[in-house]
Amino acid sequence: MAKIVVNNAVCTCTAGTATSTLTTSAQSKAKAEGKLVALVTDVTFAGVFGICAFRPNPPGPNLPCDFGGGLPNWAPGSGKCKCGGIKVLLASDTNTCPRGGTVSITNPNQTKVEGL
Repeated sequence: MAKIVVNNAVCTCTAGTATSTLTTSAQSKAKAEGKLVALVTDVTFAGVFGICAFRPNPPGPNLPCDFGGGLPNWAPGSGKCKCGGIKVLLASDTNTCPRGGTVSITNPNQTKVEGL
């Protein structure tokens, strides 16, 4: 069973060179270990994933990540846990950047609460 993801979870992108932290903003009440629970609609990060493998800039180095204009919702989300009708984000969920990278959660930022 995967852990529920909370605010400031650490994420990586297969096309990036750095990690970033997820900012939870879709809801403001549900918490796990005193931190706001993330939902599949939370797609805002504290920074970018470094230099993107899918943003070439000949003849120079590749350009920084720009999320391809905006990330879609995470998938698949919890099958049973919802907040305000929106699925709770699980540590096993992924997101696909329009540029081609896959964003995943490397640290859900909490250790006790598991989702279904």
